Amino acid sequence: NKDEIFEKRTEISSATAEKRDEIKNEIKDKKLLIENKKIELEKNKIETKLKLDQKKLELCKKVSENVTQRIIKFNGNKDNNINSYTELRKKVANEIVKLSVKGKDVTKLKADLVIFDQKIKQYTSDYSAFIVTLKGTQKETCGDATGVYKTKTEEARKALETARNSGVEARNFFLTIIKPQLVAFRAELTPSIVSPSIVITPGS
Repeated sequence: NKDEIFEKRTEISSATAEKRDEIKNEIKDKKLLIENKKIELEKNKIETKLKLDQKKLELCKKVSENVTQRIIKFNGNKDNNINSYTELRKKVANEIVKLSVKGKDVTKLKADLVIFDQKIKQYTSDYSAFIVTLKGTQKETCGDATGVYKTKTEEARKALETARNSGVEARNFFLTIIKPQLVAFRAELTPSIVSPSIVITPGS
């Protein structure tokens, strides 16, 4: 170490020429040993960093693949739910036509159907916004020290919650506002005039 080298240098001043050369060589050897250790330490640091970077890349790749699968899944959910709501709206519209022909006052039912249609559009918009936000998480490095990835992931979670709430609101509006009106009209008419049942099955 450095203390030993200092001691060797102190010995040189009082040593013979031959001894001085010997001590100088020892000092050179120790210096070389120190340099080699520094090089080895630096090499180990680089190798460790490379290993960590490789692990981070593998993790980020896995996270990105998981996000891709989630996007596919949620896109499928969105399409299925929107199709279900759209078909449901068409059925209600057909019932309104039948009821109008029969002479029933469907003014409120028509107005409520417009509101239901707006809620379907809101659900579609919110779910599409969620998908866009979820895709945004793929653009960020999952190991980003600035926390951008974590922030984007939290934004996606909140967007999904908003979309699900919109879906629940549309579903509840149909079940509590529109369906009771259809049931009431059905009680007044024969089964041949109004369809026996209208069901709603979409999930969140």
